[in-house]
Amino acid sequence: MKITPIFALAVAIASYSSICYSETATLRAGTNVPVRLVQNVNGSIDHPGDKVHFEVLEDVKIGNKTAIARGSFVRGQVASSKKQKMVGKAGEILIFAKDVKAVDGQTIRLEQHQLGSEGRTRTGAVVRNVVIWGVLGFVTKGRAAGILLDTEYDLEIAEDVEIDLDKFENSESQATRTQVNLVADFKKHPKKIKFNKGKEHRDFQLEISLPENQKGRSLQRSDISIERIFDYELPEQIHPVSVEAKSKKNPNPTATFSFWDLAKYLGPGDAPIELSVDFGNNTIGTCNTVVSTKWKLH
Repeated sequence: MKITPIFALAVAIASYSSICYSETATLRAGTNVPVRLVQNVNGSIDHPGDKVHFEVLEDVKIGNKTAIARGSFVRGQVASSKKQKMVGKAGEILIFAKDVKAVDGQTIRLEQHQLGSEGRTRTGAVVRNVVIWGVLGFVTKGRAAGILLDTEYDLEIAEDVEIDLDKFENSESQATRTQVNLVADFKKHPKKIKFNKGKEHRDFQLEISLPENQKGRSLQRSDISIERIFDYELPEQIHPVSVEAKSKKNPNPTATFSFWDLAKYLGPGDAPIELSVDFGNNTIGTCNTVVSTKWKLH
């Protein structure tokens, strides 16, 4: 077959088009974004302006292509909060969602409707796993207002946005790391959490048994992180507020995590936790542990 210059040019143009062409489409204002709250919120502990995160429950599509991927985190914050008072007056808590990332990496604004303790499923039914606390009695202190993790809401896109549906934001590539197994155990932690009272309890103390080649190593707060709880990736890693060795006889470090930094992602019963320790030199230690707590919700 003889290849003419015109034929070669046509092939080149077609190849260039297939490489450079990307499909854009409009994500319309009012498009529904189903989410779940990934943390507990309490009106006696959280304050206006504190960060709140949600997770997208299913792909938001334009036609048959994904515009916002399932599992994307939605940023939000506490709109208002009030502590419970005497004479049986309950506390208050309102939150709102701000924005979410599209598949092409751009930030999409969401309608900032204030959200309370009555989450709604995608079918519009009231979420019944949320406890709505009211008054207790005439001379009794009221209940703290709270919203439990996994409460679902329907959010809405705030304005029309052009999305590049064929462009996916690339996550940063990480160098290959050597992984070592660790053992960690919560030695001291609050056994009962009075969520209904909005009470902050003592911090969580986690003892980490280091491998032999890392014994005696001095670890910094930034070296230790909790990355997953209940098998869910956290929107932000949790670092301890302090790290110290108990004694020369027991050189294993104890990492202390702030009560609410950790408790906001927990629930009643056993909570599986994934921990990682960065030893430097592309070596990371990982382990799974469990913290068990009882919660007072009523």
